[in-house]
Amino acid sequence: MMSTPSRSRLSTMGSECYFDWRENMERCQQESK
Repeated sequence: MMSTPSRSRLSTMGSECYFDWRENMERCQQESK
């Protein structure tokens, strides 16, 4: 996904999904600690 800059049109959707994923990752890390 990250190695496909040609899909810049879906940048907004990708960014939203990315931020959601980041939040989930941070939450998981906090819970695992």
